Amino acid sequence: MGLLFASTVAFSGTLTVNLPKDTLYEITSDVENKKVEQIQEALKAANERLDNLTITRNGNVITLGFAMWTEGDKVSFSLVGKKPDFYKMAMGVAIEDTLRYLVKDDTRVLPANATKDSETISITLIYGEGGKPPKPPAPTKVSAKARAKTTAPKAAKTPAAPAPTPPPAQNGTAREDADWSKLKSGDDIDALQRFINKYPRSMHKHAAKRKINEIKNRAANEIKEREAKTKRLAEAEKNKKAETKRLAAKKNKQQAEDKKRRAEKAKRQAEDQRKKQQQKAVKRVDDAYAAAKKAGTSKALDKFVKAYPKAKQISEVKKLSAKLKDDETYSAGYKTRKGVESYLKKYPKGRHVKEGKVLLGKMADDDTFLAAKGSIDALEKYLQRYPKGRNAKEANSLIGKLLSSGPLRLRALAVKTPPKVDGKGDDAAWKGIHPLTLALKKKGKGKHIPRVTVKAVHSGGKLYVLAQWKDSTNDSDYRPYIWDKKANKHTISDKLDDAFSMAIYKGELPKEACMLGANKQEVDLWVWRAFLSGISGLASDQSIVTSRKRMRKSTPHMARNGSGQIWIRNLPDKGKLGWKYVVPMPDAPKKNIP
Repeated sequence: MGLLFASTVAFSGTLTVNLPKDTLYEITSDVENKKVEQIQEALKAANERLDNLTITRNGNVITLGFAMWTEGDKVSFSLVGKKPDFYKMAMGVAIEDTLRYLVKDDTRVLPANATKDSETISITLIYGEGGKPPKPPAPTKVSAKARAKTTAPKAAKTPAAPAPTPPPAQNGTAREDADWSKLKSGDDIDALQRFINKYPRSMHKHAAKRKINEIKNRAANEIKEREAKTKRLAEAEKNKKAETKRLAAKKNKQQAEDKKRRAEKAKRQAEDQRKKQQQKAVKRVDDAYAAAKKAGTSKALDKFVKAYPKAKQISEVKKLSAKLKDDETYSAGYKTRKGVESYLKKYPKGRHVKEGKVLLGKMADDDTFLAAKGSIDALEKYLQRYPKGRNAKEANSLIGKLLSSGPLRLRALAVKTPPKVDGKGDDAAWKGIHPLTLALKKKGKGKHIPRVTVKAVHSGGKLYVLAQWKDSTNDSDYRPYIWDKKANKHTISDKLDDAFSMAIYKGELPKEACMLGANKQEVDLWVWRAFLSGISGLASDQSIVTSRKRMRKSTPHMARNGSGQIWIRNLPDKGKLGWKYVVPMPDAPKKNIP
């Protein structure tokens, strides 16, 4: 279906715009204005009279603003629509209806016609004079026969906008096109200007103006290139002259340097001759110095000083001689106390003062140890004086041998400052105290503790005892109650914790230490247990009395040898124990309980 044209036209003129389909697709797909310049170039290439093109977007609405030249003026208009409208135009679907929609809000133009081919959509618009809205042409009177041929439906309320009759062609259009064909491939500016003056309303006028500008720009570029070339040639000539001058200066400088080098060479030869004489004299001194050093005695060095009092090595030789005299004196006397003391007196700040004092100390250590052999008291005094002495290990060994030859004894030495009772054993009071080492017997299953070392000191009225041993396991459970799932109750375990006890007997030692041995005994018992003492932080100090007769606060037991009943009283010396024994209640948790 085409647009209808009027028989009489009331408009300024018509204008055709070519829209390449590919460019229309680009318009619909470019949403970030990345291709605006490409779109503008493509439309200018397709429309010779296009002066300017703008593209704006507002959401989904696209506005194309055109400014195009006509035979007499410049016309501005807009195509406004959504992306689907431009896409339909690109697809060639209902292009006439789409054209009417795209220009419906622009009063400066009216739709006239729309055609398409395989690559381009061409639209024809009616424009008014001076930017004023064009007057639509009067409807064409159509005969009944003509009306029968139309394809428009009878029920259509609003007929399609009539298309205008194309304006009369300009006189001499064929001659104009022929003249332009001759000029468009040439570079004659005057001929192109004459063409514009001759055909002021020609559709080729704008192309001719662009051609003139291109020729002028090209000529201007050629002038610039010639000027640049001339400048480059002048610069090259300038550089050539400068290089010639530089080479001449370099040659003059080289000649001056050669002359200077010859003079310096003669001076060096004279200096070398003088140095050779000097070196011979120096060599004599150096050889004498080397021989004196090689001799390695203060006597040889003193002889060098006397022979060459002004030698450069004099200061060094004197220092070395003093060191050798120091060493020689020490070497001659270090084997005896008298010799070391004589050296220290002669050289109070000598090289071997520290070594001599250490040696005197070792000699004193040895003398004291030799005098103490055979006496435990003397050996212990030696250890107190030299706790880390060179003979300390042997002294301890001798004490052990002397002790093993008689009954086991733990000697408690008097100290001015008693140790703290904190279980650490790092007080100064314990240093230098010889320990008593006791081998323990294995009892029961498991690994036994091989030995325990015991130290003792006293401060007049109080006795302090330090016991230390190594144990590969840490047993800290004392008869815990174990939950028995089958019996559904707690049963007491026979597991014991690590413990240490010390008994001080009143009177003579009993033949058997067991309380059930049927022996009458009275003992002050100190007991430390890993579990109970670990919880309370306390050990127990208690008195145990065993007797064949009943005593107050005592309990009866059968003697181990079956000789009858004995009574045992076990009470804390003062106060109460730091713990108490409890039995789990029936509703206690079903797990192990200490």
